[in-house]
Amino acid sequence: FCVCLSVCRSVSVCVCLSVCLSFSLSVCLSAFLSVCLSVCLPLCLSVFLSVCLSGRWIVCVCVCVCVCVCVCLSACVYMCVCVCVCVCVCVCVVLQHC
Repeated sequence: FCVCLSVCRSVSVCVCLSVCLSFSLSVCLSAFLSVCLSVCLPLCLSVFLSVCLSGRWIVCVCVCVCVCVCVCLSACVYMCVCVCVCVCVCVCVVLQHC
């Protein structure tokens, strides 16, 4: 969902929250987090950009926090199947009012 506040006639600030789910198969713990972010971030941005299709986006800053649960075949985490839930919060400034 997104909340937009009109600063003036031509500028709006939108704060959006999005939750997405992603699956990944990885060989190390550092790999699957980047995969989850690469899947979640475009999905979150697409939600935010669809809020104001007529507006021109100037700045959009997103922060994503992902929590992953992994099932690994070995104790050394050589092969894991991970399910990640990412929560993204974006703050966007648009030139035109929504």
